[in-house]
Amino acid sequence: MTDEEFMRVAITETKKAELLGEKTSVGAVIVQGSVIISQAHNTAKHADDPTGHAEINAIRQAAKKLKSKNLPGCTLYVTIEPCVMCFGAAVSAKIPKIVYGLSLEDMAQAGHRNWKVSSTLLNKQFENILEIEGGFLKEECLQTLSNRIK
Repeated sequence: MTDEEFMRVAITETKKAELLGEKTSVGAVIVQGSVIISQAHNTAKHADDPTGHAEINAIRQAAKKLKSKNLPGCTLYVTIEPCVMCFGAAVSAKIPKIVYGLSLEDMAQAGHRNWKVSSTLLNKQFENILEIEGGFLKEECLQTLSNRIK
């Protein structure tokens, strides 16, 4: 599979979050090599769990599947730039690469409350161990939010 196909799986996960009534539909996929290890969506509202972000759910599933708290060699694909909590979890899990669609700035411009710190700023402190690629399939990721924000 290609990077585009992995991100499209994450985009598909957003539909599951929307069906649960999540305010912001986010999807995440963790890939090791060319194999999907986990895929998840937001469940925070549905499960009354403030940590139920797509990235956290995907990291938990991947760690359980690989029977390790560390996920080196994995890439996290997510439809929206990770918040500080999710960025920290990815760093703690030793995920070396994050690919996201919409930036937090994109979210703010689309009318979503933007109270988070950009991962791009955080990445400067971890640039030797973490690569971040933003704006990947941005328009397709934005389309998934068209009915959910404002």
